[in-house]
Amino acid sequence: MKNVKKLICILITAALAVCFAFTLVACNNAKPVDMTDADFDSLAAFSYDTLNPASRSYRVVITTVTETQDGTVTEEKTVSVYTNGGKERTVTIDTVLTKADGSVKTTYYLAGDDGSMLEAEAVYEGDTLVSSTYERNVDGLAISGVLDKSGALQADKDIRNVRNFEIISAKVTKHSDSDLDYEISYSTDDSGTANASMNVNVDGGVISSATLKKGNVTSTYVFTFDLGEKAPETRSKWFEKHPET
Repeated sequence: MKNVKKLICILITAALAVCFAFTLVACNNAKPVDMTDADFDSLAAFSYDTLNPASRSYRVVITTVTETQDGTVTEEKTVSVYTNGGKERTVTIDTVLTKADGSVKTTYYLAGDDGSMLEAEAVYEGDTLVSSTYERNVDGLAISGVLDKSGALQADKDIRNVRNFEIISAKVTKHSDSDLDYEISYSTDDSGTANASMNVNVDGGVISSATLKKGNVTSTYVFTFDLGEKAPETRSKWFEKHPET
């Protein structure tokens, strides 16, 4: 009897395992389908909700590759946005620009709001520090303007405005209501030929990555969220890392 019960338990376990495996395969076998207006609306909503709330902290690594007659120019920019309670935020932007001739320019940038606006920047050509500055009470400086200028919001703008162009092809693969992959090609002129495209991945209801291609320029955005708080660096800390010039 014991052996029979044991055999039954083994068979039940095996059956459950097979069912579970079948379910996983079924979930992972989602196929791309043509996007509807509702799908475009959902993508725009995911994009807006991911990047626009002032209360959200996040980091985006933007890699832009530009093909020129002289060779490839690559820019890797890391934009980190920290929320510090209320409307106060800290933004850091680290940029590594590799030119077609192989030379490298690195820029470190800081903007913060801790009751007064501050801004700092250090520029290196290769390993040589070219300039380093730190200012407080900067007139006209706003975190929203810093983010807009950084390019961190460009993916959101392009995604939400894509329907302003002629859509050549638009597919979505729906793994679940909050996990989707979008593939869109479109024309930015009147040729009717695709000269731009975007691939957008949504994971857990937020955009995790996006690749946007326009002509000879390809930009890839990779997002992480919930960085938490980070007070802006003090003047002495900044110049300790990047001596004043």
